Amino acid sequence: MAARVGVVVVHYKNWDVTRRCVASVQASTYKNFGTQVVDNDKINRGFAGGANVGIRAVLQDSAVDYVLVLNNDAQLEPPALTEMMKTPQETGAGMVAPVVRRVSNNAIESMGLRINSARLGFNRRSASDGQLLCPTGAAALYSRKLIEDVSRDGKFFDEDFFMYGEDTDVGLQARALGYQCVLAEKAVVFHEGSASASNTSAPMYLGHRNNVWYIAKNISKKYWYQWPAIVAGQVASLAWLSARGDGKIIWKAKYDALKGLPKIWRKRSKVFSYKEL
Repeated sequence: MAARVGVVVVHYKNWDVTRRCVASVQASTYKNFGTQVVDNDKINRGFAGGANVGIRAVLQDSAVDYVLVLNNDAQLEPPALTEMMKTPQETGAGMVAPVVRRVSNNAIESMGLRINSARLGFNRRSASDGQLLCPTGAAALYSRKLIEDVSRDGKFFDEDFFMYGEDTDVGLQARALGYQCVLAEKAVVFHEGSASASNTSAPMYLGHRNNVWYIAKNISKKYWYQWPAIVAGQVASLAWLSARGDGKIIWKAKYDALKGLPKIWRKRSKVFSYKEL
């Protein structure tokens, strides 16, 4: 029998968008799954907190071996889950990234996430665009075992992140534990992108705050030689975005990141550092 998948859809504000997402899941050619929709309008815990609620719910079914986490503005092509599930069964990977395309123009938005030498995270837009770290949170498949190994106090994603960067944080922890991520090249997921967002500055603020936090949580002191590049990356982003007119947002993000470091530092993993880039 095919492995059972728990599908978690995190709803926020726009039910029409969420209904399209759920309908695309229901149309999947892969049939052994259950779906949990989390109403984030009510719990208001960001994507990280909402996803954690859904993950705990689907894992109550002991038959669930994998969890597919979706933004509510994602839509699966019918074969997508089938193609994603082929990958861990063939390779043993604990994480699977699909090919994410934009609804508006069919352009590739992501083929998973990568990090550069400054430990800044980016979407991969081709198979040669840097080494694959992990899936993007828009559509990510994880094994139950990986979720259990990474989770702390019943929480898979770090809820202090709220949203943005929580997927990279999880990816760094999972890779440090020895888990691999594989791209399912034939699995296509369409993404509307911030379809439920009302504050256009939030992605920039949260992304740059949380970038500091996932670096602090996941980079071992023994890789001290990486820190000059990391610091240079932070300074360059501050300078570039300030020159572009976004100085108020980016400086607040970095200031709040530094204020939150003591709490984040206490979460540092006992198994440190995905070293490869």
